[in-house]
Amino acid sequence: MEKNPYIILGIDQNATEDEAYDAYRKKRAELNEQIYQPGEAGAQAARKITELDQAYEDVRLAIRDRGMHAEGETNEGYSSLSDIEKKIKDGKLSEAQQDLDNITDRSAEWHYLQSIIYYRKNWYAESKRQLEFACQQEPTNTKYSDALLRLNNLINTNKNRTANAASGNAGGGAPSGGKGEWNHGGGRQMGGGCNECDCCTSLLCADCCCEMMGGDFIACC
Repeated sequence: MEKNPYIILGIDQNATEDEAYDAYRKKRAELNEQIYQPGEAGAQAARKITELDQAYEDVRLAIRDRGMHAEGETNEGYSSLSDIEKKIKDGKLSEAQQDLDNITDRSAEWHYLQSIIYYRKNWYAESKRQLEFACQQEPTNTKYSDALLRLNNLINTNKNRTANAASGNAGGGAPSGGKGEWNHGGGRQMGGGCNECDCCTSLLCADCCCEMMGGDFIACC
């Protein structure tokens, strides 16, 4: 029998999206500590994480649909924000962008989804600006503020990486111009080697992307 997602999260069916997100983060942090236990205990924790992720996704979409019905929004002829988010997850960025452009009500969630599209394109400055708009409209929304914090951490990591590469020019370690192996969007170009800094940046990038879409790649960040 399929479990009730609200019961899995431990929240009421009238809970807000912020309450659902806070409950999800707390339970996932607890499970992330348990997955390293040996044997069946660790395996069970991993299964519960998968169950928790799906429960949060189901609840989040249900809350948004409930809000749209309460406000009497029909959006006839247009995709809902939930539909747009699914397209982003499926990698259909062009379709998602077109649907966003058709929406005139630029809510905090609209800016959040726009930031994800920019992020997927490695346009970090533009992504950060959209997240700032979302935080301005809903300053108490921890999902937006957490995403902005993680993106700022990623941007700072990339800046430090570029500065370190530039400081190695005297020894011939980085290409001329002080940009090393990084392009304007912060992504690593093909053809270079791999070191600890590259791996850390890649992991932080993956974690930021997962977090912005409601998941968690690195539990401690």
